Amino acid sequence: MPLKTSYFKKELWKQGFRSSGWIGIAYFLGLLFVMPLMILMQYTSPDGYYMYDLTEGNLFHLNGYLQMIFFIFVPILASVFAFRYMQVKGSSDFIHSLPITRGQIFIQQFLIGLSNIVFPVLANALILYIVQIGFRLEAYTLSDIAWWVLVTLNFSLLLYSFTSLIGVLTGISIVQAGLTYIFLFFPIGIYMLLSFNLELLLKGFKVGYVSEEIMIKLSPFIAMIDYIETETSTWLLWIYFVVALVFIFLSVLLYRVRNAEAANQALAFSVIKPIFRFGVTICFMLSGGFYFGITQGSMLGWIIFGYFFGAFLGYTLAEMLIQKTWRVFNQYKGFLIYMGISILLLSSVVFDWYGYENRIPSEEKIEGV
Repeated sequence: MPLKTSYFKKELWKQGFRSSGWIGIAYFLGLLFVMPLMILMQYTSPDGYYMYDLTEGNLFHLNGYLQMIFFIFVPILASVFAFRYMQVKGSSDFIHSLPITRGQIFIQQFLIGLSNIVFPVLANALILYIVQIGFRLEAYTLSDIAWWVLVTLNFSLLLYSFTSLIGVLTGISIVQAGLTYIFLFFPIGIYMLLSFNLELLLKGFKVGYVSEEIMIKLSPFIAMIDYIETETSTWLLWIYFVVALVFIFLSVLLYRVRNAEAANQALAFSVIKPIFRFGVTICFMLSGGFYFGITQGSMLGWIIFGYFFGAFLGYTLAEMLIQKTWRVFNQYKGFLIYMGISILLLSSVVFDWYGYENRIPSEEKIEGV
């Protein structure tokens, strides 16, 4: 019998690869098809036809749209299946009954899922290098391969760690995946909704004032595509790497206090339920006001109706998801409080309590734009 138990839990890894190893295999084959195999097909073509000219770009220009699809789906899928055990009551009870600390369980499962991303990328990088030296290609170099690996793993780690954090906060896998995509687009979505609604309510406010550069940075997906195209400095990669480490730290911290009974619950912590409820309500309210404002010619009456209808719909759907039942029509005390606060805020904008419209210069005073 060993004097000290190993931190590496072989049986957990075996079980993990049985349930989620297919993701790594599929990811490897997908990258193999869209990158090394495509290069071989291109540079062994008898007529010398080059579909992709890598001399004027980088490896992301090789079937870039397919690589983007992998970016968007593989890290989220790997995390969902890696932490699937804590979303199912039977497996959650079994895993948490083992003589292993919560921290060890999380780290092991986190690394199992992460390996389904890292190993396929590194394996294809090695194949790319072998193809490059075997055929003496000058279209790309070892530094190009290294940069591709760095960017791919960095953005993948960000998405994977964020999905893992959402998984700790939820108790249903489909909710984990759905909330991950929602929150990744939430900053740019709420920014646009606020801008569009202010344009409807405030005279002189235009959505065109919104800086495109700011909008790009609000969504990791859009920032990733922009970064790949522009090949800017590495500061963005460092920021995302630090943010990913913060997500991992928060995940471990919350996982240690997460109740095992949270499996099959939409939200694992009761403290985030009101935040989620009112967040969904706000988004639906702004969407409703914008929809009726656009379709009905910015009529204030229809905009107000859209706000009330959207808020009611959003609050009801959020309550149904939290309670996991459609019988929630006696749970509207919080909705009335929310609408009272919303009416106050909307009134402040409609009646311009902040003096925005008064600061707009008259037409004869405008000398140029």
